[in-house]
Amino acid sequence: MIWIGIPKVCTNSIGSALYEWATGSEVRGVAAAALGRQKYGAQLAAAEVATLNRGTYRFAFVRNPLERLESLFRNRIGDPRTATAHHTTVAYRAYGLAPGMRFEAFVRAIAKIRDRDAETHFRSQSCFLTHRGRLTVDYLGRFESLNLDWNVLADRFGFPKLPRLNSTRKRMATPSSCTRRTAEMAAERYAGDIARFGYDAVVQDFIDSL
Repeated sequence: MIWIGIPKVCTNSIGSALYEWATGSEVRGVAAAALGRQKYGAQLAAAEVATLNRGTYRFAFVRNPLERLESLFRNRIGDPRTATAHHTTVAYRAYGLAPGMRFEAFVRAIAKIRDRDAETHFRSQSCFLTHRGRLTVDYLGRFESLNLDWNVLADRFGFPKLPRLNSTRKRMATPSSCTRRTAEMAAERYAGDIARFGYDAVVQDFIDSL
């Protein structure tokens, strides 16, 4: 069994639950999540995942691409508690991203970065989950129906309930600088994910609300 963990899609909670399932330990938190990701999270390219033995069950979760991007902005750019972390200030500055920048400038910078050059937190979800146009997983859950979809896996494998770690609001909290054009830029950047994973309507509704 392999979990394809996508950054900003509940990876800490899933990693922690997998660690508890594998060890019987109820120790939860970032450390447990890291151990769970290390043991069961595939550090493989989509092409490598596609070649795994057919008996290897593969699952993943996806998220509304605009919400995923907004969550990244709040955590890595807009939150003063985390935005000045070394990995952000050093690695992200190479992409033209810096703590304190406005959301519109952040989206504009991200929109110019191709997936092959992008850091994993803002790389398209399709890059993790597709090879030659086909999904590489046996089960695909959604962040928006996380508990219901996780229960399908829990019933099959005996997974424990998901802990609430680094929880975020389920509906997009619009940054004050988000305009319709900013949302459209984000939607254009992640058009492939939006279409492939069925977020067309919800994204358009959000854009129309601006």
